[in-house]
Amino acid sequence: MRKININVNEYNTESIIKIQKRKIWGISLAIMAFSFIVVVIGSLFFQYALKVYLKTNIGSWTPQIIIFVGFFLFIILNLTSHYTKKINGSWLYIYYVLQLVAWTLILTSILFYFTYIYELDSITFLAIALLPLGIILISGLIGYFQLIKEFFLYFFIGILSVALLVMFFVSIFVFRITWYYSLVSVILISAITVADIMQAKKEVENVVWMDSNIQFRFAFDLGIRLFISAAMLLFYILQLFMSSGKR
Repeated sequence: MRKININVNEYNTESIIKIQKRKIWGISLAIMAFSFIVVVIGSLFFQYALKVYLKTNIGSWTPQIIIFVGFFLFIILNLTSHYTKKINGSWLYIYYVLQLVAWTLILTSILFYFTYIYELDSITFLAIALLPLGIILISGLIGYFQLIKEFFLYFFIGILSVALLVMFFVSIFVFRITWYYSLVSVILISAITVADIMQAKKEVENVVWMDSNIQFRFAFDLGIRLFISAAMLLFYILQLFMSSGKR
């Protein structure tokens, strides 16, 4: 009887752990998807408003200012996030909202230029916006099921990072390198997402034993990171389309 009780308890514990893991991953994916949808729809709306504004304000620097403010905010958030997240729990939610604002500004500006050059309609843009989600899904599956050796993955990320740095300095003198820079960026972000999921899977094994507040914060933070990866992928994919004819 005692042995049966032990087996039942072990089964119940395993079932609870599985449920907790699914909840953590579910929250993360929901945050990522919701945030991405908000930013995509927001950028569509604001780029339309920007077009209307520029009809009566020809020559305005508004698009350049918008993308500058967006990138400046994004850089500041990422430089300070490691320290400010530790101050109190509420910062995570402030950080999240500011990331949404930053990426809405960035994508509004890049979308404005993209539609100006290619006369892109909303349906086509929404179709393109599905590409980052597909890449995140594939990268996530590779990372979750560890379909690539961790050493090789980090070595690959290191090589791509060095290549990107070299291309950045070369781009100062060679103006037609944008397409290649964007392509390498897409591959690098995809590889980093694989590594992020690999690491998150390990951390989830410990987080499931903690209280629900810690689990939620972990899932929320992971969701934000995945959203940022998706937003960056969309930015560079749009850059790929914009510079495809300039190679």
